[in-house]
Amino acid sequence: MRIERSNVYAFLLFAGAAVLACFGMKQEARADTVVSLCRASPLEGFWVNTKSDLERHDVWRLEITGHCSAGETLLKIRVETECGRTACRWGRSDLLDLGDGVFSSLIRTFAADRRVTLRQRDLLIEGDFVFNFNSATRKAESQSWFFSKTS
Repeated sequence: MRIERSNVYAFLLFAGAAVLACFGMKQEARADTVVSLCRASPLEGFWVNTKSDLERHDVWRLEITGHCSAGETLLKIRVETECGRTACRWGRSDLLDLGDGVFSSLIRTFAADRRVTLRQRDLLIEGDFVFNFNSATRKAESQSWFFSKTS
């Protein structure tokens, strides 16, 4: 049995087109799914502690940002404290969703490791902060504040 070259080429062309069509449909369906899963989090934005105390170096502002990665909205947090005339920033850290409106982050700096736990309370965020200082002379501290979203 002899197969002609033109038949082989036609078969390969047909098979290649079928594979490409299936691959394109699969990718298109996946892209739709990814887009539908990512959405802005209500936590995104700036949150202010209106009762912060400059003398105690209270946490006065939270900045929460989000971006879409592999169909999931990932959040980051930056915390600012009162430091005289300027704001001290702790850097950015991942904000993990623990479920039931609870979010957590560990922010490490040269001075301390800070565990941040946030809970959504309608229009407010309740923030619990645990400070583990990198010093033998300072004991761990914990404080809580409420934050309201700024426009």
